[in-house]
Amino acid sequence: MKRISILLISMLACAVALAQFRPADGFQVQAYVVRGSEIFNTWNRADGPPIETVMDGRRGEELYVMILFKGAQRDASGIARVKFDMALVKPSGQRVGPFEMTAGEGAMPDEVQQNWYLSNTRPGLRSLLTEAGEYTVVLTIKDQIGSENKPFEIKFPIAQ
Repeated sequence: MKRISILLISMLACAVALAQFRPADGFQVQAYVVRGSEIFNTWNRADGPPIETVMDGRRGEELYVMILFKGAQRDASGIARVKFDMALVKPSGQRVGPFEMTAGEGAMPDEVQQNWYLSNTRPGLRSLLTEAGEYTVVLTIKDQIGSENKPFEIKFPIAQ
C-alpha cells in the first residue's frame, strides 16, 4: 500500500510539472511575405510596427517570409524546439523545396509563451522569383516537443 501511495504521489508530481510547461492557448503561428528586411530589425514582441504584407511584388525585389509563433511546448528544463519546412510553388507549378529550417530553439521564458516570437530564420525569396504570376509559400511549422504541426500557405503575385 505504501508503494502504491508513493507511486501515485510521484505520478501526480510529474503531471503537475508537465502541466506548467504546456501553454494554455496551445501552439499558434502566423506567417507573412514582407518587403525588405527592415521589419526584422524593428519588430519587437510587445508592440512592433504593423506588418505590411506583399500585395504587388516584382521580380528581383527583396521579399522575405516572416514567421511568428507562440505557445510552443517546453521540456522540463524550459527548452522549446520549433522548426519549419518551406517550399515555394511557382506560377508554372514547379515546386522548389521543401527546405527544413529552425524557427526557434532554446530556453523560452514565460513571456515568449504568451507573446509572439519572431523566427530566428528569415528565408529570402528574391532568387526564386523568376517568373510573373501567383506564387505560393507552403509552410509546415512544427513544435517538436509538443508534437504539433501547423500547415500554412501564403499566396502572393509577382509582376514583370
